[in-house]
Amino acid sequence: GARCVVVLETELTPELNRQGMANDIIRLVQDRRKEVDLQYSDRIHLSLVAADSDLTAAIRENAERIKAETLAEKLDDRPQLNSEAAAREVAEKPLTIFISVVA
Repeated sequence: GARCVVVLETELTPELNRQGMANDIIRLVQDRRKEVDLQYSDRIHLSLVAADSDLTAAIRENAERIKAETLAEKLDDRPQLNSEAAAREVAEKPLTIFISVVA
């Protein structure tokens, strides 16, 4: 029979790493939404505060997807005074999540 050879590229590029970080961020935000008893349809103001440059790049490059998948009408990088901080880690880098419901 015929033979076929498949070659897979297994190197993780910086872009793939940042996409993976964005996936983790989305999961953490969804978990946080549940922790604070938000309704599925609640629109939010989301603040993601990170000091690491790779993590901030991941947020910036994937901002539209993060907003769409978490129902965030607004996404920024400043703490919210009217929201409780939730300290988390993404790829062993600290991330602080702030969520408030948009009226």
